[in-house]
Amino acid sequence: MILIINTAEDIMKKCIAVLFLMLLMISGCLDVNDFEDPKTNFSLIFDLDDQVGEDFVLESDTLIMIGAKFIIDNIELEAVEENEVFAPNNVLVQISGFDFGDGFNVGGGEIFGGNYTGISYDLTIADSGTGIIDPELVVRNDQGDIIDRFSFVINGVFNNEPFLFKSRLNTRMNIGFEENVVMPENLGTLQATIFGDWRRWFVKDGELLDPNNPNNRESIEDNFSKFFFARLFTIGQLN
Repeated sequence: MILIINTAEDIMKKCIAVLFLMLLMISGCLDVNDFEDPKTNFSLIFDLDDQVGEDFVLESDTLIMIGAKFIIDNIELEAVEENEVFAPNNVLVQISGFDFGDGFNVGGGEIFGGNYTGISYDLTIADSGTGIIDPELVVRNDQGDIIDRFSFVINGVFNNEPFLFKSRLNTRMNIGFEENVVMPENLGTLQATIFGDWRRWFVKDGELLDPNNPNNRESIEDNFSKFFFARLFTIGQLN
């Protein structure tokens, strides 16, 4: 009879060998379906159309656009079948032609895939509990208390006079895509950039609207609710 004495080194080698065999057995049982492909990702960005900061001349009037701020909520990715609905959340969007970036990134998330037709969201006045207290979107009394709020503001220059157009407009915005886009459930990317068509915000009947004139308020608000458009970037598009 031979007595085999295992040293600590021998025991360690055996343990490593056993672990290696166990890993081989586990890997042999794995199926490629055990690893799911990443879901299709959606992201939403806002920006202003080009030539911001340049003179927009119509007849004898000149307007220079600087930027805009507005609050959105209840975002939906419109679909032929069931819309993709994102969690309610007041978002302060700030767009300017002077930020030299890629627009204002609202955020993104996973989507189920489908046939998408556009974006919709509420243009709204911020809830008091959201913490959105941009100084241009609120009015304070002498004690510093907020006594009024706005849903959007636009700033610029009209005929050499600065303007800060403020509105309490509360409405549902709908921006359709130029054509439907079909995205897969997995391994896709859909990025929608919504551009403010700012020239059209200030035009009616072929004339420029003076934002400092209260009589033009309703027309500018109506234009702001209509004139945005979408450009898309996709990966994995099916149509």
